[in-house]
This record gives sequence, structure tokens and C-alpha cells, in this order.
Amino acid sequence: MDPIITNVRIQRGEILTIIGQLYPVPTDITGWTIWLRIKNNYGDISYILSKAGVITSPLTGEVSFTFSHTNTDITPRVYVYDIWRTDGGNEIMLGRGDFVIEPEVTY
Repeated sequence: MDPIITNVRIQRGEILTIIGQLYPVPTDITGWTIWLRIKNNYGDISYILSKAGVITSPLTGEVSFTFSHTNTDITPRVYVYDIWRTDGGNEIMLGRGDFVIEPEVTY
């Protein structure tokens, strides 16, 4: 399975849930552990944030990641992220891309 490359753009301090569905649909993800990690750059060993995915519909491959205000209240810039799964001894990258934090608009 090749990782899907998708970019994410959000506002600094935004509270949101990202819902995704694995491709090809439907994909049974029962028993999987899925996580998302945000890093400064590709190849970095350390990460800024790690979020466990919540499997919302295991038989159709739907997973969500919820970000709090604290999670996204970081310096606006282009970060990178990847999403991984583990199941039955497998560890596979599902997706990756830019994770863009845009400056908030103040009035």
C-alpha cells in the first residue's frame, strides 16, 4: 500500500477533528492501532505532537484525529506529518504530507 500524500491547513489554535477513510474503500481496520505524528522536517527523529487515531467505523476504514486548542497553538509554519498503522506485527505508513499552521486572524 503506497502512502497517500495529502496536505492539511488549519489556523493556529483551531479546535478540530480530522476524519479520514482508508483507500481502497471499504477496508476493515478492526484491531489496528493508528497514529499521526507532526514533525518539523522529514527525517526528524523527534516529533512535536503524536495523536492516536480513533477508529470510528472499523468495517469501512474510517478513523478520526481530534486536535485541541493546545495541540494547534504552535508557531505558524509548514510542518510535516505522517500516519502509521500497526496490526499483527505489521507497521505501515498510510499517509503523509504538509501540516500547515496558519496565523490566526485577530480583530
